[in-house]
Amino acid sequence: MSQIVSLPLPPAAPPVKSLTKPGVTIDEPAATKTEPVYLYIKFDLNQAKLHEAYTPQLDKVVAYLQSDASVRAIIEGHTCNLGPAAYNLSLSVRRAAAVKDYLVTTGRIPEERLEIKGVGEALPISDNSTEAGRKKNRCVVIHYY
Repeated sequence: MSQIVSLPLPPAAPPVKSLTKPGVTIDEPAATKTEPVYLYIKFDLNQAKLHEAYTPQLDKVVAYLQSDASVRAIIEGHTCNLGPAAYNLSLSVRRAAAVKDYLVTTGRIPEERLEIKGVGEALPISDNSTEAGRKKNRCVVIHYY
């Protein structure tokens, strides 16, 4: 099981907002389950350990999922393009699993409501040609439905 570890704090996480409906946050869930709300949890290079700095965001995910037992989530792991594609795919699955583990063990969210998906470097969030873009791609995205 993954554990939250103490690491140097990353830069402040961006606000939790919907990419499909401006202004929607996990405190204000999307109007319908077909309008996904995204949350970005960033990771260090070659790491699948959660930073304590993301605990408040993860706790909001827990609160939202607890508030409506019909809501399910896909936890999608991403990587930058450094390293072999097969390794990156495996790393992205481990990142998604770390978030799922937190939601299940800390938040007591039933496992059957959570699906993990690793996409590796195949679906970049940002441009992989710059270090700043690669850092953004080392993340997990949570889609509600």
